[in-house]
Amino acid sequence: MSRRVVVTEERACRVCHMHIGTKMSAVFPNGVLVCYRCLRKGDPHVCPLTGVDFREALGPGASQAVTSPPGPAEPGGGEPPG
Repeated sequence: MSRRVVVTEERACRVCHMHIGTKMSAVFPNGVLVCYRCLRKGDPHVCPLTGVDFREALGPGASQAVTSPPGPAEPGGGEPPG
């Protein structure tokens, strides 16, 4: 299952509330968007908002949060579904 998350200048880290803009960011499988600094503060397998450990929640072979380098926002975006 893949999802697309569009990061615009208005999107903010769900932990520190800083605007993401062109900064490095990560998205957890539950759709929580965090800045890279907040991701590095904790366990990359555990959502900092919900405390869900995705190694356990998704089963064996589950990966950690997906990080992506800054880039242009994709058109037609918005909040992730769900």
